Amino acid sequence: MEENSPLYSLITTVAGVLLATLLVAILGVTLFTWAGSSRERAAEAEFVVASGDGAEVVGTGAGAAASAPAVASSAGAASSTESAGATDETAVAQDTSDTAAAEAPAADSSAGSPVDVVAAITKATCITCHIIPGLPDPPSPLGPDLTHIGTVAATRVEGESAEEYIRISLQDPAAFTVSECPLGPCTAGLMQPAFAQMLTPDEFEAVVNYLLEQK
Repeated sequence: MEENSPLYSLITTVAGVLLATLLVAILGVTLFTWAGSSRERAAEAEFVVASGDGAEVVGTGAGAAASAPAVASSAGAASSTESAGATDETAVAQDTSDTAAAEAPAADSSAGSPVDVVAAITKATCITCHIIPGLPDPPSPLGPDLTHIGTVAATRVEGESAEEYIRISLQDPAAFTVSECPLGPCTAGLMQPAFAQMLTPDEFEAVVNYLLEQK
């Protein structure tokens, strides 16, 4: 084959292109490998662990990689301890609040507890002789029926209100004598004179108010 023939020129050109392509490929692979190795060395150079105040350099190389998890674990443990302390303080505050809330009603009830008017009327033995709404009827009524005493009391003595009449009648049972009782005319002196002294001031007022409501 002559060196100046077209076929020889074509083969020479193709061989040159292939050789150039192979050299470029080898150079590219070499550069890619070198770049990857550089990145790995840079990644191993420093290990940074986030702390509460920012970033802290733990070390370099494989030793740093081994110590980094330990540091992170310590930071997590400290955070857990602080969280547990905050939870304990919250629980103590809640317990204190619950205790105060439980004690508050007891203090209020002892300071201004309402009077049991039924117990007060029973204590004064009113139900022995009188019929009073809301209480058991006496076996044999001797005194006036008090079912409507809140209305009737205002008509007993001219110029006296129902409250005045009831209050005076309780304080001084001999002050008034009703004309009609279950067994006939009422007899003076049947109601015990020490009635008011059997009750505390609060109980006395509770009985007066209760009788005023019977209308």
